[in-house]
Amino acid sequence: MASAHGAGLMLLDNQSFYTSGGGPAMGVAMGEQVANMIQPFWALPVLAIAGISLRRVMGFTVMSFFVGLVVFDLALLFLA
Repeated sequence: MASAHGAGLMLLDNQSFYTSGGGPAMGVAMGEQVANMIQPFWALPVLAIAGISLRRVMGFTVMSFFVGLVVFDLALLFLA
């Protein structure tokens, strides 16, 4: 439920600056996606089926987190 709270705060801030709601909504969505990259709950069923430990995958998820963080930050900075 953190995203609903964050979205509410961003929309209140959005109304005070008299801008459209698309930018803050995309900011919340991008933040949720970056958080999902560093918390690989989506990978647990695949790891169980393949018999791979979480330690082997965690380095890749941390690197994808940093890459996604930079890409999403630059996109919000220059495109929003």
